[in-house]
Amino acid sequence: MREPAEPAYCPNMKDVTRATAAVIGDPEGRVLLVQQNHGHRRWCLPGAHLEPADLPTEAVIREVRRETGLETEVTGLIGLYHLTGGDDELPDLLTYAFVCTVRSGEPVLNQHQHGRIGHLGWHAPALAPSPATVTAAAVLNDLAAGRSGVVRHLSR
Repeated sequence: MREPAEPAYCPNMKDVTRATAAVIGDPEGRVLLVQQNHGHRRWCLPGAHLEPADLPTEAVIREVRRETGLETEVTGLIGLYHLTGGDDELPDLLTYAFVCTVRSGEPVLNQHQHGRIGHLGWHAPALAPSPATVTAAAVLNDLAAGRSGVVRHLSR
């Protein structure tokens, strides 16, 4: 009996980095976005890479609190986004994009993030600022279309 072939999009699971992203909305239908303070200074959703022992739902709440000061709860899943390609030194990235509801607080830029986040702000999903990360653009597109529970394979 033949062994099943490894998927072409992810030949070695140890080369996959996991991350979380929080889709946090406001009463006007806007989404909270943060701008990276490094590289191409892309706009993205609040969240971060996961440590091996992290549970995605717990990690996204922790990272939103760390980046924005908001206390949130996970209320849904937009989808899973698998990012591949680009620089051979970059691992594949699997992002869990959760819908999060604010329980308390107002978003403020956390100055203790060692310069990781430069700005934050509320934006209409269809009118997100540029440049945005590939994953954030895909999540916002799915959000604007009313989709949830999606699985997407994206290229850098």
